[in-house]
Amino acid sequence: MADLLACPDEFAKRWHAEPATRRTPAVVLLDVARHVYDAAEHLADPDPLAQPGVVWLAGADAWCAGPRLNQFLELLDARFPKLQFLVTLSASGRRQFPTGLLRKRLPVPEAQPRLRPCRVRRLAPATVLLVDVDSTLPNLALMKLSRSFKARGRRVVLARGVQSLPMAGTTLASCVFNTSGSAKRVQILRRRYGDTLVLGGSGVDLDLRLAIAVEGLAADYSLYPELGDRAIGFLTRGCPQHCPFCIWTRCCRAGRS
Repeated sequence: MADLLACPDEFAKRWHAEPATRRTPAVVLLDVARHVYDAAEHLADPDPLAQPGVVWLAGADAWCAGPRLNQFLELLDARFPKLQFLVTLSASGRRQFPTGLLRKRLPVPEAQPRLRPCRVRRLAPATVLLVDVDSTLPNLALMKLSRSFKARGRRVVLARGVQSLPMAGTTLASCVFNTSGSAKRVQILRRRYGDTLVLGGSGVDLDLRLAIAVEGLAADYSLYPELGDRAIGFLTRGCPQHCPFCIWTRCCRAGRS
């Protein structure tokens, strides 16, 4: 291997000579390792392969078929003992799934109903109103802002959507999507709160960021009680699909990544 790395042309030649059924699993393995090493460097963790996290392997038996799939999954389990893998397989792939790994399977949690917030017309002046304009998942930026305000002794109230919003002394809103529906919600917020509204999110301004001190805070999971004991983590970066609603697509078109 050292000789091949010293001769990149020879390495590339031998690499491309391998069938895709051998190259793709290797790329996936290396990509998982790259992400855990990136996270370990950020957290100053001395044991990168012991990083906790979640990895989604979609249609794994389509690119790693037959007995090689068992070997690949067992290798992932051995090398990344604290990662949780979500694997989708065809019917035949499920029949070939390693029996030993089935015993380590985690139950899929039942969906928790969203709590209906109490509607009030006006909040106390010291209360901070956070508006989740259009998220279908918990909004991480609002969770960090909530942590920041609560650390300063402020009471925080979350509103989802823009219907029947109360008045508040401090109102911050996060808009994720750049769609006509989200734009209409933003207009409603601006008419209601005027210049007192602090508005951000990828649906409004890709360059707008949280203050560094707020970005470094842990998320306030109590803002979304339906999460229960689940958490939000870094999954992956980049995607080749270029869906029109996606922030990654918009960043690429703007020359940012």
